[in-house]
Amino acid sequence: MNLKSLILAAIGLLFLQVSYGQKVALALHENQFHVVQHATERGVIIFLNGEEKELPFSNLKMVLSDVAEYLPGYIQTQNNSATTSDFDEENRGIADSHVFLHEVDLTPNRGLKGAFITYQWIRPDNTNYMISVPLADMKAGESHHLRNRFYVPNRFKLVDPGIHYMTMGHEVATSENLDAAPKTPYEQVCEQLGVSALPDGNLKPFRMVPNPPINDAEGNARTGFVHLQMRIDENGFVTLIKPVKYSEWVFAKTVQMTAPFFEFQPKIKDGKPVATGVTVPFKF
Repeated sequence: MNLKSLILAAIGLLFLQVSYGQKVALALHENQFHVVQHATERGVIIFLNGEEKELPFSNLKMVLSDVAEYLPGYIQTQNNSATTSDFDEENRGIADSHVFLHEVDLTPNRGLKGAFITYQWIRPDNTNYMISVPLADMKAGESHHLRNRFYVPNRFKLVDPGIHYMTMGHEVATSENLDAAPKTPYEQVCEQLGVSALPDGNLKPFRMVPNPPINDAEGNARTGFVHLQMRIDENGFVTLIKPVKYSEWVFAKTVQMTAPFFEFQPKIKDGKPVATGVTVPFKF
């Protein structure tokens, strides 16, 4: 099966039908796509059979594909600059390259851990060329200056790049206005109930995206289960997912595609919302 067929199969199996322009980063490993959790200096991290596995950039194939709208927060971008210039041809070692330089000031509206930035160029034949770079952990409201500089071979004849900020493999929305944040799940619950704060209570699901069915070759629904470890922040957003038990890996991969979209009424302790961990069972 060629790469194009694999991409189409993965999209048909895993993705929701409606797309609003958000992206998810997938890495190809042993003819299967896996959600990229985060990037390192050497490669990207996926979950394989319940364990973290690093795939080196040297022999890695990645794709960005559309998923339904996901708002885990957003990043304010200021002083954004992306330039391309020819490299000094006297340096014969990389004379057939040009320099791509990207600088931007980033301010997240909530903490981001394990985030990374992916640069994607499209070649004239519609194949893509991607570079992923890890980002430092960022606290809500703190500004960070990002500067990435690397050489891109001229032979690829690339068009202008797309720049994507990712966490848990999913794209984080950007805005030029830090006050333009969508309401958090906690704020939405308070608004629905007509209160300014919630009473003490345990974590409750607020919005959950249904998992797409998994069918066999004859089109019959397959059955299975996944136990997913999740971390929910004080706003009710999902900040960590990890499959810890499952009947087959295909079910674990599917849940990884939908779980970051979930929103929760956060746990309330002593009158204040707090971050909490939970293991959620899923059945197919």
